[in-house]
Amino acid sequence: MPAPGTVEPIVARDGAGTVLATVSSARPCRVQVAGVTASIPALPLLVDMGGARWTGETTPNGVVVSKDAQLAARILDAQGALAVFAPTGAAWLRVDAQGAVHGPGGEPLRQIRDDGAALHAGDATVTGTRDRLLAAALTAPELPAEVRALVVCNRLLSNEATP
Repeated sequence: MPAPGTVEPIVARDGAGTVLATVSSARPCRVQVAGVTASIPALPLLVDMGGARWTGETTPNGVVVSKDAQLAARILDAQGALAVFAPTGAAWLRVDAQGAVHGPGGEPLRQIRDDGAALHAGDATVTGTRDRLLAAALTAPELPAEVRALVVCNRLLSNEATP
């Protein structure tokens, strides 16, 4: 339990209990996932990670993410669903409002389940949030770690998500 006045971190663990990722849902959004650390104070997305400058520009078709001014991904987080697209335009991942996670061809990958104490994505357990879309993005091995960090912070900072 966090101390009064603090926010509980969001933590993803594998089936053995090893920490996969941590997120501070307070501002700035701080994410550590798969060896990548990002601290993003506000939108629009802007952060240096892994020796590259990552930016996010909000457009009518979602947030266009660039790495050193080159298209890296597109995040569409709207109407209770989340989709993350590769630079080619193909979907890396789609998650519906019920937490069903689908791959590039629409094939089912996993279901985000809520047991009342935590969210579960495959063998991963996520605590500190009830947001299935956030949990799906945080635990998605299909996404590059930097993109996972940006998707999670974009969701938190856009005030769409409630931890």
